[in-house]
Amino acid sequence: MESPTRLFAEFARLIADIHNLEDFLMQEISTPDLTDLQQRLLQVIYFDGRRRSIGEISQCLGSNLPNTSREVRKLVDKGLLEKSPSPNDGRSVLVGMTDEGRLAMEELLNRMMDMYFRWNGPPDSESIRKSRKAIRVLEKEILHPALAAAQSS
Repeated sequence: MESPTRLFAEFARLIADIHNLEDFLMQEISTPDLTDLQQRLLQVIYFDGRRRSIGEISQCLGSNLPNTSREVRKLVDKGLLEKSPSPNDGRSVLVGMTDEGRLAMEELLNRMMDMYFRWNGPPDSESIRKSRKAIRVLEKEILHPALAAAQSS
């Protein structure tokens, strides 16, 4: 019989491996004009595709609110992010990506992809098909249900 505990342990190890690979890639492509935290902050907003409060961003990054707020301000000053009043709460601001920020993020992702393929070589069609299928299964069976439960709690 398959064990849910073992499945979770394997999934946790996969997450750790993904974070380690991301760290290696980020070290290889780091730029002097963006800190690691700023790059991660841009990733959160870019992949989420929606405006977020500084508190939400802080929570995603595991960073404290003052540090996140300071880094957001620096990225706004660089023209990569923009702030706008929250439609639900005039006292709160939402942070979104500018066109320049999207271009900067796409450049970073392209550099990460180039480095990844330099290390591994480009995948063949069968590997791409299998990988996409595996990603869809992980999303459907583990990621999306867990995210939905976490967001509703």
